Amino acid sequence: MKINKINSWNYFFILTILVFVSFSACKKDLEKIGLGLQPEQDNLNAKFCDTTTVIAYSVLVDSVNTTGLTSNLLGSIIDPVFGLSTASIYTQFWLSTAAPDFGDNPVLDSLVLFLSTEGAYGDTNTQQTIRIFELDEAMKFDTAYYSNQEIANTGIELANYTYCPKPNTKVVVGEDTLAPHISINMSDFSTELGEKLLNADSTDLASNTDFVDFFKGLYITVDDVASDGAIVFFKLTFSKMTLYYQNDEEDSLSYNIVVSTYSARFNHYEHNDYLDASPAFQYQVLYGGTGLGENILYLQPMAGVKTKITFPYLQDWLDSGNIFINQARLWVKPAETELENDLPSTLALIKINEEGEGRFITDQYEGESYFGGYYDSTYSGYNFRISRYIQTLLTDNIEENELNLLISGSATKVNRLLINGTDPSDPVPYSDRLKLELIYTRID
Repeated sequence: MKINKINSWNYFFILTILVFVSFSACKKDLEKIGLGLQPEQDNLNAKFCDTTTVIAYSVLVDSVNTTGLTSNLLGSIIDPVFGLSTASIYTQFWLSTAAPDFGDNPVLDSLVLFLSTEGAYGDTNTQQTIRIFELDEAMKFDTAYYSNQEIANTGIELANYTYCPKPNTKVVVGEDTLAPHISINMSDFSTELGEKLLNADSTDLASNTDFVDFFKGLYITVDDVASDGAIVFFKLTFSKMTLYYQNDEEDSLSYNIVVSTYSARFNHYEHNDYLDASPAFQYQVLYGGTGLGENILYLQPMAGVKTKITFPYLQDWLDSGNIFINQARLWVKPAETELENDLPSTLALIKINEEGEGRFITDQYEGESYFGGYYDSTYSGYNFRISRYIQTLLTDNIEENELNLLISGSATKVNRLLINGTDPSDPVPYSDRLKLELIYTRID
């Protein structure tokens, strides 16, 4: 796509304001809107409007691509608004060396799964129970896997491990201090997998291609928590299974089976069909009560919830002649300031084409510092500069203008967000509503 460079006159105005809402609600004389509010713009006949009609409501996200993530999520959490959410992991394992030889008459001592941790979201004082199953269906590295997919497993439980997550606590083993991780001795529950690996035929261990056909991987999941809970972040490519064994010649041997950067892996997310979400959430998101978007809107990562935004009367601006958009900003204000430390750092805004596909907005190609979307502590909210997008809609007389607002990086994020809706008559101050702000010039 060709992007026209902004001229210096237009750039002057782009540095001025932040916002969003909707256009045909501008019932005032458009030539008088903003007079006296933006004196430096008046000299150039620029006008200001922040009452354009905006329609917004929240809907479910179908799924997100969770293939080969650098950080994988595992855990169960209950949110007072969104209800129960769980994250599970499917992953392959690779041989650390080709064609390992376990010697004559190998005997299993234990099989230990080490999972490297790097943080958590939620209450880590809540106990979580991890359950592990062997996959019964092959995964492929060059295949995209989505958060709503499932891979068949044998149904035979290989491990059952209950713990309170300490994802940032280093682990002391003897005289060694190791990076944060959890270790699960799978042999304490079942020796089935350890025996299978130790007694594998040499043809099954000849290469990783042969090995992943023989041992297809693990499904790692958790029990639903009854309250609170947390989602823990794991670095799978720093994780491994260690096979401890002995044979006729030695009695303290070990071999690592690892998660390679080329191992197929993905996350599976569930939200319990939002059966225990709040009634207001259910009415808007599950039952189509779109009018509630005037009061409150929802964003949830992990293939949860997004918000649709449209400007239904945008073309009415053309009834009085052409206009030049000096600046257009969409403003998003959180509805729960007490959760500021847990707010998502960045939101994403994409346009939806006629085929229902998401696409980048033209303004985004100018970079984050121009486009926005990050949390601004001075304003206690988020904003997006969408000047070129709005100008194109008007210039090309495009009536379809759906935008989708999501939490950025939602495949690996847990922080959810409630935002104020679009209704300026709501008890929430108008300055805190979802709105579109425009600085524009009439073209004679």
